[in-house]
Amino acid sequence: MTGEDMTCGTCGKTWDSVKVPTPAARCPYEYEHVPEGTPRVWVGCVGCHELGNLVGEWVDAVGCEDFSPCDLDGYGHGDRWVFDTQNLPTGECSPDVASRVAGEALACAEGTGAPIGAVWAYWSDRNCYPDALDSFEDSYAGAWDSVEDYAYDLAESFGDIAAINTYLREYIDWDRLGRDMELGGDITAHRAPGGRVWVFRNI
Repeated sequence: MTGEDMTCGTCGKTWDSVKVPTPAARCPYEYEHVPEGTPRVWVGCVGCHELGNLVGEWVDAVGCEDFSPCDLDGYGHGDRWVFDTQNLPTGECSPDVASRVAGEALACAEGTGAPIGAVWAYWSDRNCYPDALDSFEDSYAGAWDSVEDYAYDLAESFGDIAAINTYLREYIDWDRLGRDMELGGDITAHRAPGGRVWVFRNI
């Protein structure tokens, strides 16, 4: 059985209204409509969930505390919960927590110019502590091709490496220096897109 072919006016994708039913003919690809990296949450009705029904929607995390997925009355139908997340490493939580954490992370990324992924890596590395982002700007050392490159750049900031005798310079193991800095707790590195790493100074 096939239904009417539906076309999204935003992304242009099409789907069969019977094979892929969506509430009020909403685009089933709407999660792709938002900019990459935007924190999103699936807010559902607790009462419906306890009855075995998944009633909810994907919405932006910021402001999700104002979203109401269900208009039924009765026990639990006024309660909401974040059952799933995208670009938000909180796991299941209340909409209030999701909105606050996402707002703080986005503000941190915008204020420092850092990618949101680096903000989440730093926040998660500090056990999701509420005030962890306060030290992000001082700790974030940028994105690098490798920890070795970061170690070389750091050493160069202390003086002109090119001035060191070429013969002696070949004996400097920058890769080992970078690893020792990481193992010694001076820095923390997290994988970044494109095979690069985000480096954080442990201050």
